[in-house]
Amino acid sequence: AHPILSQELFYTDAEIHWFNSYGDVPHWTDPKEKQLGCLIHEDAQHALCLLFNAGAEAADFRLPPMPSGTRWHCAVDTSHEAPQDLFDEGDEPPLGISQAHHLSQRASAILVSRPST
Repeated sequence: AHPILSQELFYTDAEIHWFNSYGDVPHWTDPKEKQLGCLIHEDAQHALCLLFNAGAEAADFRLPPMPSGTRWHCAVDTSHEAPQDLFDEGDEPPLGISQAHHLSQRASAILVSRPST
């Protein structure tokens, strides 16, 4: 569903952006920093946002800006029990208008941008 995830080249700076839960540049050498996210641009209207919380406590991730005319949808969120943890392509529920996503301890999420309807 997302060819950019299977390309055999390193991502360019234009394709990927790494951030911590506050939306800032990660402190790569800080062993206490347990939350990490990345935004992968597929094209002008499609992006993936991967969130990882390896910490022992829940965290709120400040979400990066969406591509113009799009909205974040939740494809995977391991914070939730099945069947609310994984959604088929096209069936991902839209997120609210919040600029943050709550992620339980030791959980991960994959958000996809979809054109607003």
